[in-house]
Amino acid sequence: MGIIIEQYKKTVLPRFQESKGVYYFTYKDFPSLKHEKHSVDSEGNLLKGYLYYYTNYKRNYLIVYAHGLGGGHHSDMHEIELLARNGYQVFAFDFTGFCESEGEDAISLSHSLVDLSNVIEYCKKNLSFKHLYLMGHSMGGYAVGNVANFVDGIEKVVMVSPFVSISSGVDGFLISKRGPLWNFIKKRIKKYETRINEKYYKSSLFDALLHENIKFFIAHSRDDSIVPYELNCKRLEEKCKGKNVTFYVVNGKNHNPNYSSSAVSYLGRVFSSLNDLTSSSETKNDKFKNVDWNKVTEQDEEFWNKVIAFLNEGEK
Repeated sequence: MGIIIEQYKKTVLPRFQESKGVYYFTYKDFPSLKHEKHSVDSEGNLLKGYLYYYTNYKRNYLIVYAHGLGGGHHSDMHEIELLARNGYQVFAFDFTGFCESEGEDAISLSHSLVDLSNVIEYCKKNLSFKHLYLMGHSMGGYAVGNVANFVDGIEKVVMVSPFVSISSGVDGFLISKRGPLWNFIKKRIKKYETRINEKYYKSSLFDALLHENIKFFIAHSRDDSIVPYELNCKRLEEKCKGKNVTFYVVNGKNHNPNYSSSAVSYLGRVFSSLNDLTSSSETKNDKFKNVDWNKVTEQDEEFWNKVIAFLNEGEK
């Protein structure tokens, strides 16, 4: 495999588990939120998913939610619950190699499209709905947008901080790394991603947004340090002017334009403190004990007003 790809898989695509000390919200934190367990086969690995809803949900509408790198769908439970609170059934799952799902590791960034395609087909066969919407964050945003190039029946897509393609994703992760050596490393990583699945590697949001029968909502913050705005959303804004695309671009939200400003600031302080442990005996768990996790994940009202209005538009 080579040392470059070994390190790439170790740092970007390992076997993801929920981080010790971090509080992950579940359905138990939201009284009356219903949930149903599901298992989806994806190339031999079973993906664990849940259908979330309140009893007053809209019978004909389903949102499939895709999480990003670093944790499974429980990392985004406030987002999932908010969608359910607004009347939607939400099917959320863990990608291959993440948390409750099977898989030795995450395989590749493009494998998110393999999993999402299989999840959508499962939902079509096993759940009752007429209108299919998608929403995702970061890698999940990339996946829900790009899957439109391969799967039929999608009506609306909400992407939060998505990278345009695998190539732009890799470039973004290593944007601060320059010079011949780093250019060589990027080429090797892209070659690996191409070898894993060339069809999905070549997929791009530039192509996806040409599907005029699908409406897209793209949110990004100009100071995103993980998925740089200049390499991704800004390029889409410049080249994709279709009436089917809505852009929501903000400042000062880093990788979470759906979070409130106070949440983004608080989150930054929490994780910067991990680099300043006061003693050798102090651990991350010690730092996390006093964290207000509701404050960390507080949602931005303006963002959600726009997203819900986008989803509601045209519904009967």
